[in-house]
Amino acid sequence: MVNSVVPLSPVARPRPAPRRSSHSQHGVDASIRLLSRLQTTLEPQQLLQFYFEEMRLPLALEGLSWRYDEPGLRVRLGRQGRARCVCSLSIDGTSFGELTVSRRTPLRDDEELLLQQTLGLLIHPLRNAVLYQQALAAARRDALTGLGNRAAFDESLIRELDLARRHGDAFSLVLIDVDHFKEINDRHGHQAGDQVLRELAQILLREARHSDLLFRYAGDEFVIAMSRTGLEGALGAAERVRNAVADHRFHCDGRTIPVRISVGVATAANGEGPQDVFRRADQALFSAKRQGRDRVAAEDPAE
Repeated sequence: MVNSVVPLSPVARPRPAPRRSSHSQHGVDASIRLLSRLQTTLEPQQLLQFYFEEMRLPLALEGLSWRYDEPGLRVRLGRQGRARCVCSLSIDGTSFGELTVSRRTPLRDDEELLLQQTLGLLIHPLRNAVLYQQALAAARRDALTGLGNRAAFDESLIRELDLARRHGDAFSLVLIDVDHFKEINDRHGHQAGDQVLRELAQILLREARHSDLLFRYAGDEFVIAMSRTGLEGALGAAERVRNAVADHRFHCDGRTIPVRISVGVATAANGEGPQDVFRRADQALFSAKRQGRDRVAAEDPAE
C-alpha cells in the first residue's frame, strides 16, 4: 500500500540547510500522542481537530483546512496565516483530499519533513473515517431517488425538533403522496412508476430551500422537514410543490403520464414529540385525499 503526501504549494526557497529544530522533541512527543488519539474516532472533523491540536506547537501552526470534493467534506480550523503549504493526500492512487496548513512564516526543511511524517500518521485514519461516513450516508439514502430514507428521516426528525424547541423556532412537516400511484404502476408498468418517483424527487430538490431536509418515507410518500418555518410558510411551500408537479410533464417510453399529488402539513406545537407532529401531518394528508386529492391540507394541533 503506497501512501502519498505531496506538497502542492512549496514554501519559499532558497532555504537554509536542514538543522535540528528547537521543537524537535515537541514533534516526537506530539507524534506519539497524535497516533494514540487518531485511533479513537471515525469523525473527519475530530480527526483533524486532534491533528491540529497536537501539531500546533511543534509546527507553529495558525490554521488548518481540509477539502475532499467527492463527498463534499470541508473542515476549517484556526485562522489562515500568511505562509501556506498545501498537501495532496492519497493511498494507492486514491485521493483523500487536500490539506492546507498555514502559519506566519514558511516551513523550514526539518519542519516540512515533520509535517509529511505526521500526515503519514493521519492519512489512514482519515481514509477510514471518510469510508465510514460514506457508508453511513449510503445506508441513509434511498437508492431510487437519492433522497434520505425512512431511517434518515426518523433520526433527523428527533434532532430537528429538539433544535427547534431549544432555540424557540418553528418547525413544520410537509407530507406528500402521489395520487392514484397504483394505477400508474398498473397502467404504465413499474418502470414508469419508478421514473415518476425519480422525477418527483428532482422537483422537490428544485423547489426546496437549502435548509429543507427531503426524504422518501415509503413507497410513493415523501417528506419535507422545514426548520424555522411556521404553518403559513409551510403551506406556501406545499402549494408551490403541488403546482410544480401539476405543471411538470412526466414521460416514460414516449408516453406522457399525468401525475398529481396530495399534501399534508403540520407545524409542531409546544411540547409535541416527533410522533405527534408526524401523526398530525399524516392526518392532514388523509384529509387532502378525502377532500378530492390534488390539494394541500393542514392539521391544527388544537383540534
